[in-house]
Parts: sequence; C-alpha cells; structure tokens
Amino acid sequence: LEACNSINKEQWMHALRDAPRHHKPLPEVSHSYLSLRTPELEGYLLKQGANIKNWKRRWFVLQYPCLFYFQSNQINPGEHSGVIPLRGSNVIVKKHTATIEEITQFQIETRNRIYFLHADTEEILDNWVQ
Repeated sequence: LEACNSINKEQWMHALRDAPRHHKPLPEVSHSYLSLRTPELEGYLLKQGANIKNWKRRWFVLQYPCLFYFQSNQINPGEHSGVIPLRGSNVIVKKHTATIEEITQFQIETRNRIYFLHADTEEILDNWVQ
C-alpha cells in the first residue's frame, strides 16, 4: 500500500489495526456465489442458535462452497441471516438414542463453529447430506 503523505499513512495504519476489533470475520466466499440464482438445493431446516439453544426454522440455500440461511424463503442476495462455509468442513449425521427410529439431525463442523441442523424427514436429510 502507498499513501499520499505520512499523515494519510498513519490514518490508514490506524484503521487497518482497528478493523479486526470492529468487524466479524467474513466467510471465504466470492461475490459470484452471492447471486443465488441457481442453488444446488434449497429448503427449510431447523437450526439451533449459537448462544440461545432454541431451534428456529430457517430457509437454507446451498451454493457451494457456502450454505446460506434466511429467516424465510423470500430471499434477496446479500440479505442472508448467516453463511456456513462448507470448504474444509465436516458433516456428521447423528442418532442420539437407540429409541429414535428416524435420523433427521446432523451437524456441520467448521473451523469456527459447530452448526446443529434438523430436517423434517429422513428423506429431506438425505438430500442435504448426500
């Protein structure tokens, strides 16, 4: 980087040093994936909250290498509630007890977080994890 003068240089250096404290890290996505025009898969899943462990119904859109989620199926690019980066992540299907006949819950383990997701049926789950 090059600044016009030493004052401008100091302003840039200060802004760059402070940036990590003021912004959440962005997932590794390119803008071409934000168009969501031709998703590989989309539909409702339940997602467990990160802090409050309740389950919320969210509209998910798979556009590899990202899984976007929205509050409803009325979506606009850039207005997602969150993004799960899939590159380098692990998907684990779990059966919690022997009494559960149908497996409908899975988790996505990323570098920064584990996402817990739940499908309405085992067939829907299979579509998401295949």
